[in-house]
Amino acid sequence: MAAAFRFVAGRDAWERQTGERGEEHDWFLHWLNDGHRRTFVRTAERFEVSRDRVTGAAKRNCWSERLAGFKAHQSAQIRERFDDLTEQGLVPFAQSMARLAAHAASVDLAKVPADRALLAAATALRVIKEPDVRDLIRLADANAAAAREFDVAGLILDQLAEHFPEAHDAVLDALDRIATQQAAGTDQAG
Repeated sequence: MAAAFRFVAGRDAWERQTGERGEEHDWFLHWLNDGHRRTFVRTAERFEVSRDRVTGAAKRNCWSERLAGFKAHQSAQIRERFDDLTEQGLVPFAQSMARLAAHAASVDLAKVPADRALLAAATALRVIKEPDVRDLIRLADANAAAAREFDVAGLILDQLAEHFPEAHDAVLDALDRIATQQAAGTDQAG
């Protein structure tokens, strides 16, 4: 009599486990890798066996639990790749935007009207509201441990505070005025 299926410590769930026959593991791998088309019928047809044999193997060998482990592993890898991409792409983008905002806010106000300088700095902050950038930020914020590190607005404001404190304060004042105006407009409309 064959040994009963059991998970092997330290072995990934999708690898062959104790008590799992080689052909059943092949069926499992096909089923696992079949993605959204995954069915016991497709697996049975592929290996020219009955659906009942595949269903029995799936139950005996914990296919659903193993699929959950595989998906968790894939999700972790995707999060890791996203963190790498965010660090390589979004942070330098935010730093560039911060430099742009700082430059725009530090323009000699004697030569450029204050409203135009503040508009340029605020425009740099508004770029983060673009749909593609918002999606990146939303995904980065989903990773709570790194949310502050990848907070684009925070990076821009931090850079302004570090290099141009007056510009930082002016941008905050301008954004507060915009928020107050928007709130007043909402109150009047309601």
